[in-house]
Amino acid sequence: MKQDINLYQPRFRPQRLWLSARQLLVALVGLALLLGLSGFYLQERLDAAESRAAELQQQQQDLQQDLTGLQKKLDALLADDQWARRETRLRRLLQNHRRVIDYVAEQRFGGGEGFSQPLLALSETRAKGVWLERIRLSERDLSLQGAALKAGEVPRYFEMLRRSRVFSDRAFEDFEIQRSTKYDWKLEFRAATRVERHDG
Repeated sequence: MKQDINLYQPRFRPQRLWLSARQLLVALVGLALLLGLSGFYLQERLDAAESRAAELQQQQQDLQQDLTGLQKKLDALLADDQWARRETRLRRLLQNHRRVIDYVAEQRFGGGEGFSQPLLALSETRAKGVWLERIRLSERDLSLQGAALKAGEVPRYFEMLRRSRVFSDRAFEDFEIQRSTKYDWKLEFRAATRVERHDG
């Protein structure tokens, strides 16, 4: 019996090996080394992230403690009625000043108008939390010294004063406002005016 075999079939062709056993071993060792380095790098990053997270958690705890302390101080300040007592004293002082101004304005010194009109205008000009402590008045000039609880009320007071008919022809040339050196809860101001000259 005779059988023909075709030696040109693909299965009979010599097979080409892409990697030898040694090359494959080197490749596996390189891959294992690469995986080891990657794992070491990732572990370092994980340790750094955990350390940073611990620092942030500690900072959060510190801030929470500070906030708790500030809240306790605020509660203590709100519970203390010293501010209410100060406000009561200031209101009494303000009323006394207004009474003096009203009294002086009503006296009309010198038998005529005198300084009664300017003093009356000053007594009628009122802004919340603003009061006068000293008044110097002459025929031409006016000097005021006073105090306020809030800085924003001072310009409002002088704007109201400027609208008064008595002081409409006077301009404030010198003005100064600063925190009181004796009482930190109030501002002190000083203003000086002069009669504006109108030609014609």
